[in-house]
Amino acid sequence: MDGARRTLGETIAALRRQRGLSQDELARSLGVTRSIVSAWERDQRRPRRDKLAVLGDVIGLPDEAAALQGNGDRDRGPVLPAGTTVSTLLRQAADGLIAHLSEDTAVDGYPGHGWRREVDDPTARVSAMATAYGLQALLLAGARDWRVDLRPLRDLLRRLELPDGGWSALTGAGALPRPEVTAVVVGALSDAGEDRDYIAERIDLLIGRLRWRAEGAEPARPYVLTTSLLELSRLEVDDVLVRRFLDDLIDHAIDEEGVRAWPVRVDSVMAGSDPSTVHTAAAVRALAAWAVRLNDDWLWEMAMSGRLWLERYADLDLDSETLRIERADGTEDLHTVQHFTPALVLRAIVDAAGDGAGPVARVARRETLRYYRPEARLWRWPTGGGQYPVWMTYQGIAALRSWALSQQSE
Repeated sequence: MDGARRTLGETIAALRRQRGLSQDELARSLGVTRSIVSAWERDQRRPRRDKLAVLGDVIGLPDEAAALQGNGDRDRGPVLPAGTTVSTLLRQAADGLIAHLSEDTAVDGYPGHGWRREVDDPTARVSAMATAYGLQALLLAGARDWRVDLRPLRDLLRRLELPDGGWSALTGAGALPRPEVTAVVVGALSDAGEDRDYIAERIDLLIGRLRWRAEGAEPARPYVLTTSLLELSRLEVDDVLVRRFLDDLIDHAIDEEGVRAWPVRVDSVMAGSDPSTVHTAAAVRALAAWAVRLNDDWLWEMAMSGRLWLERYADLDLDSETLRIERADGTEDLHTVQHFTPALVLRAIVDAAGDGAGPVARVARRETLRYYRPEARLWRWPTGGGQYPVWMTYQGIAALRSWALSQQSE
């Protein structure tokens, strides 16, 4: 293949072979694992800027090949605009969400006092997941009593509950409840002052759904479990019931040179799969939250171990994965799950008592800010036409708020 047409991964692989190095040997010289080198060469992950520099020394990676990284100059990435504090930015983002709060009837016939997944897409359906994340974002930004009546939002979420209980990321006929969606909606409803008995019944439903999954009814995805655990950490739930899921999460971890990381999926098909930055960050946050709630040193040790993996190996590029989601009528939908990776990593490092001013946290904060668009007062996903997903603004708000609080406590 012509070298000018090689991807970054293909270039790394070719140069490594030219120098007679195995993946293990290159990994040792760079201070990473073999699986990381393998992921680079398959273009599944991209080396960080510091690793690119070492690759130039070890295998002669040219500057023009390193430019394929495509991440820009992260060391001089965007910072807060002059004169803007984090609290000001969060209020602006909340105002941006409020500007897109639909109060009309949505195209699917549901009352529309909520949010669509992409707030700037008038043809999209108002969804439970988007509305729950929008609601949580407003509350985190300090907008509880600020221009927003929470009752219509609670009413919409209750109306969107599926007949058999629980919520789906999909809106309309044939949707099936998902535990992570149900957890986010229940957490948002609780934060917004929903009836405690109603919340308690939905927590029981969520626990039942997680048990069903833990018994092997579907492949285990750490992100599903960790999202559920994070919301449960803030709710009135029997801690003994949750302990099993925490142990399951720890059992799903991969040991990489003495630190823990988590893969995208845990089942026989994915045996030996590589660690995932997104899923590791989510696991760290869940374990840290429950370690604090239970005052549990073992959970805290696991969270710290995952944080160390992130500080060594985190890939801060935006991530996405395609899932097949089953509907009640037996059909399946392909559903793309997008992850705001730098925001998730920043929050995980801070939650696990990491240095919010450390090098990885600093880059993660700048990468989080890089996707904020002041003209829209929202975070924007950079591909697919430049959509503004609600969950991305929620994660941006949550990460910066956690970072700001960590700086105040130091």
